[in-house]
Amino acid sequence: MGLTKKGLLKRLQGSITANEWEAIAHDEELSISGFNRRVLSELRDADIEEDGGLQEDLVSGLYKILERFLKENLSDKPQGHKWVIISCLYLAFIVERPMHPIESVGIKVSEVDGQTVYECPVKENGEATTCYYCVCGRMSNYEIAKRRVEKDFLKYDPKVPTRP
Repeated sequence: MGLTKKGLLKRLQGSITANEWEAIAHDEELSISGFNRRVLSELRDADIEEDGGLQEDLVSGLYKILERFLKENLSDKPQGHKWVIISCLYLAFIVERPMHPIESVGIKVSEVDGQTVYECPVKENGEATTCYYCVCGRMSNYEIAKRRVEKDFLKYDPKVPTRP
């Protein structure tokens, strides 16, 4: 039998030592962002009832893309790479949530037929990106433009006349 969600979850949980779990729980410095620390804390006690199969090549593909990205863009903090990779694999394949904080990227969350749907304004196309593995769909151009106009509208001063 191939890789399952339960199997990947156990593998991710087991890749963190008891000392590391202790440091994560007590907010000790491990080069972990607040977002990833919350994800890892959730991961620690996670368990799944529904155990679906996973395509091992997809899990491996995301791992490789993250590893390459982190080496290129965070080469000065290699001790933090582990936490980003574990968090992203957990989010993408176990709990099927966006790999970025929803509020910081501006991801739109809605319910469609009882399912949570995520739409991202910065989602890229292409298999060589982390976006390929993310559960988010691409936000419509209408929604992106609407948000931009709403943000700009709030900057206008209502006391300043636009026309005499």
